Amino acid sequence: MKIGFVTNSSKNILHYRLSWIKHLQKRGFEVVVFSPNPEDITGVESILWKVDRQDIKIVSILKSIYNLSCLLKSEKIDVLHTFTPKGNVLGTIAARMAGVKTTINNITGLGSLFINTEQYKIRRRVATFVIKRVDYLVFQNIDDKKSLGIIPEKTKVFEVPGSGIVMDKFTPCLDPEEKRTLRAKYGFKENDKIILYVGRLLYSKGIKELVSSIEELHKEDPFIKGLFIGGTDSGNPDSISENVINEWSKSFPFIKILGSKEEVGEFYKIGDVFAFPSYREGMPASVLEALSCNMPVITTDVAGCRQAVQYGKWGDIVPPRDSEHLAESLKRNLEMGSQGRNTRKFMEENFSISKILHSLDILYDDVEHSFRTTGKK
Repeated sequence: MKIGFVTNSSKNILHYRLSWIKHLQKRGFEVVVFSPNPEDITGVESILWKVDRQDIKIVSILKSIYNLSCLLKSEKIDVLHTFTPKGNVLGTIAARMAGVKTTINNITGLGSLFINTEQYKIRRRVATFVIKRVDYLVFQNIDDKKSLGIIPEKTKVFEVPGSGIVMDKFTPCLDPEEKRTLRAKYGFKENDKIILYVGRLLYSKGIKELVSSIEELHKEDPFIKGLFIGGTDSGNPDSISENVINEWSKSFPFIKILGSKEEVGEFYKIGDVFAFPSYREGMPASVLEALSCNMPVITTDVAGCRQAVQYGKWGDIVPPRDSEHLAESLKRNLEMGSQGRNTRKFMEENFSISKILHSLDILYDDVEHSFRTTGKK
C-alpha cells in the first residue's frame, strides 16, 4: 500500500509529521510527500507540488489541482493523507481526478476560514462541501467536528489529538542554577517574571492582545517581561509584518522577540508562565509542550485550546480577543507560581508521541483492512 502525504506547507511535515511517516514506513508502507518545498524535507521521498499558499486565483488553483492529480497518477498512490485547509481541499479533488482509492483529511484546525466567518463565507462553504466527501476525517478536537455539521455516514471519523509530544525534549527545570544560566544567556535576570509565548507571529494567535497585556503588567511591575519564540509567516495573510515586529521591539524593550528556533525546549525552562491567547486551534503543540514542563498555562476558551487544558483543569482559559482578562490571569498565575503543579503525567498519558502513534495505528489498521478486503473503503 503506497501512501501520499499532501500539504501546502513543507514546515507542517518537517515539524509535525516526520515521526508519523517513519512509523508508517516501519509498518511496511511506502510513503511519498507532495509539497511546495520538497528540498526542505529529509528522510522521506519528497516530490514538488506546484502550489502557492497565498494564491487564491481560480486559474492557479485549477493548475495546482491538475498538477497534483498527475503526480498522484504517476506515483500510483493508493491512500492520500492530506493536511492544512488548502491541502485538504485541493488534495481531495486531485485524488478524485486521479482515481486514488482512499482519501484521509487530517483536520489540524479549521484556520481563518472559521475565524473570519463573514470574510471567507463562500470559501468556507466550498471547503466544507469538499472535506465532507472523503473516506476518512481525522480530527484533533471535537469542536472542529461540530463546526463541519452533519458528516455523511460513509465517512469514517477518527480522533488523533495532536502530532505527539517527544517528552524527553520538554522537561521541567528542577535546577535553579540551570534556570539562572539560561536566563542570563538570553539577557534576563534571576528575579525577572517572564511570560513566554511559543508559536507563529499571527494576529489570530492573539499576539496583539498579549503584547497589550504585558505592557500593562510591566507598568505595574517592571520585573514582568515577555519572551516570544516564533517568526512571521509570509505565506499567511494573517501574519504580523516585520515592520510591526520591529516597531514593537523598539516600543516595548521588555518584550524579547527572538524569531523561529529549531529547538525550543530550553525556553520553557526560562519562563514563569506560558500564554497562548489564540482565536482557534486544532491542538496547540506549544500548549502541550508547556504543560509537559509543568508550566502554568493561560489560553483561550476556543476550539483546541480548551481541550488542551482540559476545559480549565490544567490551565486558565480566558475569552479570546480580551487583553483585560488575559492580563488578570497572567498576573494571578505569576503570583501563584508553579509549585505543586504536575501536568506532565497527564500529558505523557494522553499526548506523548507513543500515544499519538497508537491512535495513528488504529486509523491505519482500519484503512489497511478496508483496502485489502475491498480495494477501497
